[in-house]
Amino acid sequence: MKKVLLFAFTVFSMSGIAQHIGTMKPVEGFKPKAEPKFEMAKRIDFSQLKPSMQTKAVTEPEGTKTSYFLDYYDYAYEIGYCMKSHVTADIYIADDGTVSISNMFFTNAKMFGNELYITGKLNEAKDSIIIDNNQLLGTLSDGQNEYKFYICNLDTASDAGEPLLSRSFALAIDPQYGVVHSDMYSYLGLYVSNGTTTEWYSDCTYLTYMPVEYFPKAVTYDYTFLDYEGTNHEATVDIINMGSYVYISSLMPQYYPEAWLCGEIDNNNIILYSAQIATDDIAFMFANTSLSTVESCTMTYNASDNSYISESGIMLMNMYYNEGYFFGDACSNMVITSTQTAVNTVEAGNKVVASTEYYDLSGRRIFLDDTTKGMCIKVVRYTDGTSNAIKMMR
Repeated sequence: MKKVLLFAFTVFSMSGIAQHIGTMKPVEGFKPKAEPKFEMAKRIDFSQLKPSMQTKAVTEPEGTKTSYFLDYYDYAYEIGYCMKSHVTADIYIADDGTVSISNMFFTNAKMFGNELYITGKLNEAKDSIIIDNNQLLGTLSDGQNEYKFYICNLDTASDAGEPLLSRSFALAIDPQYGVVHSDMYSYLGLYVSNGTTTEWYSDCTYLTYMPVEYFPKAVTYDYTFLDYEGTNHEATVDIINMGSYVYISSLMPQYYPEAWLCGEIDNNNIILYSAQIATDDIAFMFANTSLSTVESCTMTYNASDNSYISESGIMLMNMYYNEGYFFGDACSNMVITSTQTAVNTVEAGNKVVASTEYYDLSGRRIFLDDTTKGMCIKVVRYTDGTSNAIKMMR
């Protein structure tokens, strides 16, 4: 499951946000395990930029709106891909086939919020959205220079990650379940131009939009942890149970109350992996007491009080890059407690399961002994005639 959740064991980088998360503390001995994929533009400090005077106000698009939760892999500057989970996103489809999609690049940076929209077109078969190539996402200025950001399908065969103008980035629409997703080998690139040169800056891949109705209601759990200074904190977390895996929010509530981590369930325990996005330019990483990063943290289930306890000696850090690797704080001795049933209980209530079937994102039925790995849809049918469909990792 680890190779499904994470394409690479990576760490995210930072631009001008350290002042919001306390004193910077160096991470000793960390070496990234993923090199930059392409020749990159010079690092831009988004905290120092503002929308250009020529930037137009954003209005809500026309068309029928569908709300989703988006999971995808975002490219970290000079590092690699990290998973970003459970992002709210809307897709609008107008009568003429024009499509508007919530922006997914640097959603917390100035101007680059979810309120921006990426445009595309619905194909004639209405089973695919073709993203408009080379479209301007926005213009930012530092008072002296303007930076124009464009998005385009990315040419992975180019050492420089050049725009692929001959073919557009596509999102397939599953006709049965309404899931919208990209091919895991296609990349939507973000490019920056300073008026003279245009260079690759970032990209994202394996976008999966799940309709919000597929997600069960989040359950709130009590949560305690120690920060890096040893101070005890009491808070709550939300857990969304998806069967074989879960989403957990607010594991570092003092800084990222809306951040979600995705984990898998193994024998009632929850396994969380490093290299997941906390916010723009900052990653959640697990580390030991020597501040050496580790690949995962297991939260062991304790049946006596229905709690989940993090591994001894393992802490969750918010790590970033600022001329070296640093972190701002850490959570250890994490304990999640609830009076609810264990989060790996898939079918709730008194319903009796009649059958369970699995389908790929194209609507084709698959079987558990298939060698194919990745995302699928689990459909549970009950004897009362109702059914439930959830997203799974295999």
